[in-house]
This record gives sequence, structure tokens and C-alpha cells, in this order.
Amino acid sequence: MGESRAGALPRFAYAWVLGVVSCASASLFAACGLGSSGSGPDDAGSPPLDAVADVTLDESHPFDAGRETGDDAGSDTGSDAGSDSTADACPPPDPGNADTVVATPAGTIKLDGTLDDWVCPSFHALTLQNAAFAYVRGKLVSPADAGTFPLSASVAFAWDSKNLYLAYEVQDTSIDGNDTVNSYTNDSVEIYVSGDSNPNGDYTSVDHQYVADHNLLVVDYADGTFVGKSPAAVKAAITVQNGSGYIMEVSVDFSALGVTPTAGSSYRFDYGVNDNAGSSQTYALVWHGAALESCTSCTNCCCNFASGDFPFCDTTEFGYVKLSP
Repeated sequence: MGESRAGALPRFAYAWVLGVVSCASASLFAACGLGSSGSGPDDAGSPPLDAVADVTLDESHPFDAGRETGDDAGSDTGSDAGSDSTADACPPPDPGNADTVVATPAGTIKLDGTLDDWVCPSFHALTLQNAAFAYVRGKLVSPADAGTFPLSASVAFAWDSKNLYLAYEVQDTSIDGNDTVNSYTNDSVEIYVSGDSNPNGDYTSVDHQYVADHNLLVVDYADGTFVGKSPAAVKAAITVQNGSGYIMEVSVDFSALGVTPTAGSSYRFDYGVNDNAGSSQTYALVWHGAALESCTSCTNCCCNFASGDFPFCDTTEFGYVKLSP
């Protein structure tokens, strides 16, 4: 989520921690660490805003031609070739739980901003009603006081021996923002990953907040600080439908986490989506977060803030992604 310009992301706050998430242990601009050992949890107000028309993303994906970024953009990725599966052939999806999302085997995914090569994707809704944090014009808000919230997304997860993949279907009436330094101030998606099996809150070399905007500017942040543009570990592609939203595919190389992925393993993870105009943050949602925690061993994290903890500066806020066999 937000930090200051060109050097530090503004430490804006994410939103309200929903009871259903916080009671389970409960991102947005910047969440909790991933386990390098591959271990994880057991399965298991503000006044109302001006009304904004609701938008429904077209599930058939009639998008324009996709744009791509990254050295491997447009090429087939993934070590395990897969064939297209019909809906009838798809097994029941593993829904995960309040702290865990499940990544399915990827088959062969070509980063082109379309999802026709995703095998049996299972989408998770990210809305004002189920996000851990929501942000509206500088304030953390709850569903009750946010008015009509113009931003939502559905996100699917996949993996292979090299990459973690995310597919975002974002509902956004207008695609905005052209900041060329800080991608989080534009319409964008966020991914938090960690290879730290025992996080204390501080970002390390295996902890990352990646933000990819609609112009495919990708920036790596850590502890609310700008690290660099175009990280080698991240590739992205997008298709846009004006007036409805966009589809963005993102891959993150597991080498950035310092881990070798194995089926059944869980790693620390979080994700979010932003609706911003290029100069400040207007709307944002983040999947996972927890109530205020006392992490006395961290140096740079924000876990002792009276207002709460946020993933962009506290890796203990992350949830988990489980790699399904």
C-alpha cells in the first residue's frame, strides 16, 4: 500500500480488519512472511462517498489484445506442460481458509493477459465485504461507512517448478494513473511474498512487496521503501476493457523467495488491488491482515503503530499460499 514518493511509500493505512479475518488471525500496500522451509498452517466512520455505478466484469473476457512485460513475456512458461481441461474435468477446488489461498498446478501458462491456458482456475473474490483492509481517500474504512465502493477483483493462483502465478480480474470503471516512479499510485495490483520461515516483521532479502500497474510498471518495495523498478523475478501482462476493468497476469519466480517449491508446501503471501489516479491513493483492498500485534524484535516494521499493522511494513501480516499437488 502507500508510502512516500521515490524513496519511500507513504505509510497510508489500509482499512478495516473484518471480524471474520481478524478472529482467524486476520494488505494492501505493503503484509506477513513466507516459509522457506515450506511449512505453513494446518489446512483446515467516514461519511458515505459519492455514489459510483456498479460494474460487472464480463466473465467471457472480450478484452483487447494484451500487452506484456518482462524478458519472458509472451513466451510459454512453466515446466509441466498441460492440456486444456473442460469444466466437467475439473476437480472440486480447495477453498483454503481465512489465512490460506491455494495455488493449483499451472500446466503451461503464457503471460498474455488472457486466461484461456489456465487449467481449472479457482477464483477468490476480493471485495469491500471480505477484505482485511480497505482504504478510501486517505482513510481506513469499514463496509458500513464506505458508501458505494467502485473497486473489486477476483484472483486465481497457480504454480509450477519455477513460478507462482496470479490472475487478476479487476472491476474498475476507469483505468487511471501514469506515475512513472511509484506504481502503487496508479491503478495496480499488489503481491506480497516471503521466503522467511520465521518472520519478525522486518523485510529481508527474501521478502517482497511487488506492485504492477496498468502500464506494466513493476516496482519492488520493502519496509515501505522503494527498492527498484522492473525486478527480474516478476513478469506481467494485461488486457484492458475500457469501462469495465482489466485482466492482469503476474508471475513471480520462486528464486526471489530463496525457496524451491514443492507440492503441499505453504509460503507466506498476501495480495491486493488499487484504484488510484497517479498522484495519491483513492481506493484500495488487501486480502489478509491481523489486529495490532506486538513484535518487539523488529527494527523497521510498523507493528507497534497504534492504528494497526500493515503488510507493506510488517511481514507478520501476511497470510499463506499453499501449493496444491
